[in-house]
Amino acid sequence: MFSKFRIGVGLIYLMAFVSVALQITGLVGETGILPIELVKRVAFHGSVTQAMSESPSLFWIFSSNSALNTAAYGGVLASFLMILGVFPCLMAGIAWVLYASFVGVGADFFQFQWDILLLEFGLISFFILMAKRMTRWGQIAIGALLFRVIWMSGVVKLLSGDWHWWAGTALEYHFLTQPLPHIGGFLFHHLPAFILFLMTMGVLGLELVLPFLLFFKRTRLIALLGIILLMVMIGLTGNYGYFNWLVLVMVVGLWDPPVSDPPPAPSQEGSLYWVATVGLVTMLVLGGLYDLGRFYPGLSSRLKLDTLGQCHVAGRYGLFAVMTTERNELRIEGSRDGDTWYPYQFRFKPNRAIDFPYWTVFHMPRLDWQMWFAALSQFDQQGWLHYFIDGLFREKPGVLSLIDKNPFTSGAPEFIRVSVDRYEFSSINHYIKTHEIWVITPIGDYSPILIRPNL
Repeated sequence: MFSKFRIGVGLIYLMAFVSVALQITGLVGETGILPIELVKRVAFHGSVTQAMSESPSLFWIFSSNSALNTAAYGGVLASFLMILGVFPCLMAGIAWVLYASFVGVGADFFQFQWDILLLEFGLISFFILMAKRMTRWGQIAIGALLFRVIWMSGVVKLLSGDWHWWAGTALEYHFLTQPLPHIGGFLFHHLPAFILFLMTMGVLGLELVLPFLLFFKRTRLIALLGIILLMVMIGLTGNYGYFNWLVLVMVVGLWDPPVSDPPPAPSQEGSLYWVATVGLVTMLVLGGLYDLGRFYPGLSSRLKLDTLGQCHVAGRYGLFAVMTTERNELRIEGSRDGDTWYPYQFRFKPNRAIDFPYWTVFHMPRLDWQMWFAALSQFDQQGWLHYFIDGLFREKPGVLSLIDKNPFTSGAPEFIRVSVDRYEFSSINHYIKTHEIWVITPIGDYSPILIRPNL
């Protein structure tokens, strides 16, 4: 089991770093949407010390595209070596530092729960690999983290007050309105309402009940099988990067009983074993305290628990507390004369009625995800979107590398506007006849018409 766990951890890091390598310079590189030097100047007054204290990252010091690419592909290499069993503990440490550095400078693009989950689980895995065995404390730490992830996902749904979860109708909307659906979401959306009701109740049951079964030997297998089912269903109906794969690796770590051999005799290996044990117990306590902080703000303030989040040591979890019931998409268009408008097309989010929803497997297209979040808010609340549009005006190579089609190949437009469209799934029969999977209804303006700045 231990070797399978090590391979699983390496594969998750590999997925994460490959995805980062495909887009990092476009997001925060020298010609990206939010260049690191710009963020450092605006948010931290150019102070590396202040930036490091609030969001630790190597890239506050080394911010060039070469440094970003070297780190991303260095992470890929460390992941491969971990899979092969070459200095796995060292490789896990390197991978954690590199990924934490990306999260530290990633601003809006690296604030997803699975980014934090990977780092918290990554630290636990580091100590398990240091011990060179799956110890009892290793399984307790993994089990506690898995409990927090799954159970809190159920708790936040009920505490949010969103009636769709209480009424069992949430999945009538979820498959349509999730950030990046794929063909599985389209098919599940058309299931009969009573099946979607049963599935909604099933999700709540899995999230609220099964985690408690993790703590008992006789029921652990039932809990793990239920969590596997939940993760498979997530993968079959939507795109969530490496999240469901990461949870499955956590399941692998809990599948077999821990090693019951006595601790190694005093030696270098024995010393590492006890260091790992102390590290795992520390992670267990810190993770629990950090989660309690969301319910007891006074405790969080007194113990300065927010520092754990800033240092990427622990996270707070809970997905889809409030169900979005309508799908709005932003349409970005440019024009040279203010009369004829041409759309910019994105790689993964839908642009047209015929755009077939892709299954991204493990890739996390962060710009496309942020476009979904932006559609839920107002233009003046999305600072990164202003910089993205400025990058389109300036034809910044990093920015343009993130989109699928730039309609202005012979010079930038003079005007750009952002509009909102309502997207709904077409019927299955309509899709078969026309290949149009979306029904699109224009809603109106999202931004004023923006004029190209004097460059």
